[in-house]
Amino acid sequence: MVVEMNAIGIRLYKLTIHAGEKRDEIDFSDGTVNVLSLVNGFLNQRKDVNNNDEKQRSWFVEQHTVDGRFIRGVIKYGNYGFESDLVDRNTKESQYRRKSTDIEQIPLYFSFWIPENGSFGIIAFQSFQGKSCINIVSSDLTNYFSNRFHESKMLVRKVMPATGDASLLEQPVKKLIWMKKNQSADTADELRNLPIDLFDIEMSFTAKRRGRFGLLKDVLEELDGTSQRSTFVYQGVEFEQGCAVVRVGNRPQRVGVFGFHSNAGVIDITHQVDLAAGHPTYDSIVPVVDQLIADIYDDLTP
Repeated sequence: MVVEMNAIGIRLYKLTIHAGEKRDEIDFSDGTVNVLSLVNGFLNQRKDVNNNDEKQRSWFVEQHTVDGRFIRGVIKYGNYGFESDLVDRNTKESQYRRKSTDIEQIPLYFSFWIPENGSFGIIAFQSFQGKSCINIVSSDLTNYFSNRFHESKMLVRKVMPATGDASLLEQPVKKLIWMKKNQSADTADELRNLPIDLFDIEMSFTAKRRGRFGLLKDVLEELDGTSQRSTFVYQGVEFEQGCAVVRVGNRPQRVGVFGFHSNAGVIDITHQVDLAAGHPTYDSIVPVVDQLIADIYDDLTP
């Protein structure tokens, strides 16, 4: 399979509030914290640029709206602190000399689902080619909370880390997909005369009939060593990313099992959204993420 597009992923997180000596999870309905109002206030105060010189990262909330129990929006995120040449990919001629103070900003979609009742909410953060702002934003959010509620604690934890959430770890895997990004047409004799410069390669492994590759936890355990490396070699070909197709709710979704940095556990929605200038359009990503949040919330609710 030959495709040409950028990887659009979604990372899902549980948001919980803990109070008391035992740091028990509190129910959002008990009135201790108005979580929806708090998150909205936090986002309103992050409209200006926030620079983290230690990590050389910059971000700000470009837009956000409150819609019932949802808060959706877009964060502009980028890094700085180094120089480089931006060149035309065909002519190799320099177009611009990037300064160390320049920031390569990308739009990243986010969504908070904060129910009126229950002990947890769901946060979804988009990633783009492996780049994500979740760590820097969630750290800022939890500090914002701590400065206002000294006796309580907010936690933001992955729904699908490398060890996985229990409900997802038990999902059977019938299909695995290995990926190699940004390959030059010059490397494939059969494609040299076609009007394409770069493409992505996908190789899929599908279990026959009633077979399966095991549960997601089995696949993650088997690939544990691979997740610590940058590539996976199959019959002499190096693949940079891999995902397992599992059901989230009643829908098959691609969930990363190895890849760049912490891509394992990321849901790949590249084929479910419309792209403009390489990024997902707002109108197309909203319903996809809403459904993911609804599915994972149902899976995690007893």
